[in-house]
Amino acid sequence: MTQKTNISKKIFDSLKKKKSVQLIFSYFLKYIDVIFIPFQIIFNKVSNLKIFRIIFFILLPLDKEILVSTSYGKYFINTNDRIISKKIFINQEPYESKKVLEVLRLLKENKLTISNLVEVGANIGSVTTTFLLLDKKLTATAIEGNTYSKNYLDANIYINNLSQRCKTVMSLIGTSKKDVFFVTFQGESGNSMVFDTLNKSFIEKYTKKMNLNIKNIEKRKISTLSELDEIPTISRRTLIWLDIEGYEYSVLKGVQELTSKPVIVFEINPALISSTQESPNLFIKNFEDLFINNSYSNAILLDRSNNNYKVRSGFLNDICNEISYSNAHGDILIY
Repeated sequence: MTQKTNISKKIFDSLKKKKSVQLIFSYFLKYIDVIFIPFQIIFNKVSNLKIFRIIFFILLPLDKEILVSTSYGKYFINTNDRIISKKIFINQEPYESKKVLEVLRLLKENKLTISNLVEVGANIGSVTTTFLLLDKKLTATAIEGNTYSKNYLDANIYINNLSQRCKTVMSLIGTSKKDVFFVTFQGESGNSMVFDTLNKSFIEKYTKKMNLNIKNIEKRKISTLSELDEIPTISRRTLIWLDIEGYEYSVLKGVQELTSKPVIVFEINPALISSTQESPNLFIKNFEDLFINNSYSNAILLDRSNNNYKVRSGFLNDICNEISYSNAHGDILIY
């Protein structure tokens, strides 16, 4: 082996001395950019195609961590997450960033000023991060109940240099302190759900309807937003952002400061309501009464039309009818 290495070294040394080899090498160095830049341009253009990124993400091994640079911040994602992380990777923008931009526009249009964001169900932090990068005066509290997602939330707040303006909290939030059952699903960290009782047949019915596979069911304690020390006093200048898979009503019912009318953005899923509530109509009426009794006046369905509904008896049912009771869901800005 040593003899072969010595022979190779002698051949290489003799070639180095030849002027023709030196000339070829100098031309190679001179025109290396000309040779490789076209390939680089082609690769960059191809990699910017969404279809290329979709295929690339599918081909990536599971449980691989990737750092993605987007239009608003950088994010550590994991290929196990086939919804939020996948969308961040493919679209090269934070999950829900378009909605954040639209909410900021509507707040300005309606002369609503916010100084603090409280996000319940923050997942890996794309909503909170986008808000803080767009509004430099804003502070935030990002709350996540899934340990797996909370680790990525902490990392993403840190790498975007937002630790001074954002507190992260590991907690499940609800109406009052009690034991609940927290269900996580395989490959879908954003679909974790809280159930008040362990009705396995009911949970299985839900998972089948939503095409999910249960990863784990654990008994957990919940707190209310009003009890968390990490949250500044909730006021009219607070924006509460909720995306917690049907548990929004329970969270808002536990907010003692709802009388101060904080601005709220929450998701509503008529299909989820019909499949998880014994009496969907009564549930919607109770949800409506929560806003009516606290003197809310306007609700905007965040879609292309941005229809504005007056908060009155039947308004939430009207919104559900507009969304439809299929698998669609909608987001509402209410103030």
